[in-house]
Amino acid sequence: MTKVKTILDRSIIAFKLLSKGNAIIVFENLLTRFYSDKVSIGFQRISTKEFNSPKSKIKVSIRLFEKSDFGTLNESYRHKRLINENIKHCYSAIDNEDNVCYRQWLIGFKENDKIKNYFGELFPRLNNGEALVEGVFTNPDYRGFGIMPFAMSEIAELGFRIGYKKIIVFVDRENIPSLKGCIRSGFEPYIIMRKKWRFGIRKVVFEELSNEVKEYINTFSKNNLIEDESF
Repeated sequence: MTKVKTILDRSIIAFKLLSKGNAIIVFENLLTRFYSDKVSIGFQRISTKEFNSPKSKIKVSIRLFEKSDFGTLNESYRHKRLINENIKHCYSAIDNEDNVCYRQWLIGFKENDKIKNYFGELFPRLNNGEALVEGVFTNPDYRGFGIMPFAMSEIAELGFRIGYKKIIVFVDRENIPSLKGCIRSGFEPYIIMRKKWRFGIRKVVFEELSNEVKEYINTFSKNNLIEDESF
């Protein structure tokens, strides 16, 4: 029944995107599922390692996500299904005028079954005391203000305060802004995820962090590129 609901939800979203002239988005998604190879880098942040959250260029505060927040980030239908699943906990970052700038889930180990039902075998099963970051999205109107590094770091601190010991997040290797945002948020690379799509079937393999990937991440700091990216 869950798979049927997932297919139905995706079909509805695809239809809405097509009706609004977003055929390219639908086509790219279908192409990815037909034949693609993707590499993501897994990052972790440990509660025992001290870290000072970076400052954002505008003042924002963190609160729990409210359903009325959906649609206020210029996000189209992004994460609509995830919101409907009621997976805990989702947070929003808001500015001084209560405008929603950023959204992110911090999903704890007690939600393992919901994670599997929603994402399949995409992520490793969380151990006791672990949480997963997912659904990171910054309102396009607020990018360039360093909101993602600040918000992600602050939400990690909230997670540590309620008892999590380790927080993980996976980022596509080609998503340079998000990679830099994770580094600025105090997260460190620890694993590699390889996703292979063949004719609608996905296979996920996890590997140890290679020296090549370590050097790839290090170039961001070496070239002093972390500060000049939009988040």
